[in-house]
Amino acid sequence: MTPPVIEMETILRDDQLCLRRLPGRQKRLVVIFGGAKLPRNGALRSEFLHTVSHNGTNPILNVQDMKCTWYSAPGLVTRITAAIKAEADRVGAKEIITLGNSMGGFGAILFTREMPVARALALSPQVSMHSDLITETRFDEYQPDFGPEQAVRSVNDIIPLTKTEVTVIFGRGSKYDNAQAALLNPAPNLRLSHDARSGHDTAKWLKKQNLLVPLVRSVIYGHPRKLDGVLAKIKQQDAPGRQKTTGAIPAHEGANHDAV
Repeated sequence: MTPPVIEMETILRDDQLCLRRLPGRQKRLVVIFGGAKLPRNGALRSEFLHTVSHNGTNPILNVQDMKCTWYSAPGLVTRITAAIKAEADRVGAKEIITLGNSMGGFGAILFTREMPVARALALSPQVSMHSDLITETRFDEYQPDFGPEQAVRSVNDIIPLTKTEVTVIFGRGSKYDNAQAALLNPAPNLRLSHDARSGHDTAKWLKKQNLLVPLVRSVIYGHPRKLDGVLAKIKQQDAPGRQKTTGAIPAHEGANHDAV
């Protein structure tokens, strides 16, 4: 059954940035960073909004880098940081949670550097877009809009410097994502899963396994045991003797898999 469409209030939209909000009852703010292949109007799938909103429990701020610069456009990080802090103040948030897929996952980790973030979830993120660290050709169409400097050389450098509990999940079927995952070093505050039988479409794979909702909500609500249980189930999809429900690992390397 298709969930009803959720209409978010647009609070800012220009050629650089789109910000939308959804009200909620709790004193937390969930910031969803949009991916590169989402519509340029910043729209999110209603199904994912239902998962995060949880029947109006959680206030949401959706952040979309309209030109897909990986937040490298001049002044964009400053603008987004100010907007998140203002919205957190408006809703009286006692904690901020960041979520994102692909470019949005990069943002979910990047902005833990800019403000206190309790927990972050990044699905199939780019760890770096810096050419001296990685060859990343999936997003060449956006390169002309990149700023003169990347927002950060690598989000790997950010994770151990914050108190944010960061969860990162990659599939194993994309050579590009495998290269990105290899850039992440172990850290006390990092949970890294590289076990999903997916390509770049990790969010869609998790949904098919009925793991996306418990994963997202265990991060939002700060339930480490439930989160560890979800990560164990992801790994169990490859357990010896277990019947595979998704077939072979997808070979698709494209970027058009922003299920969130």
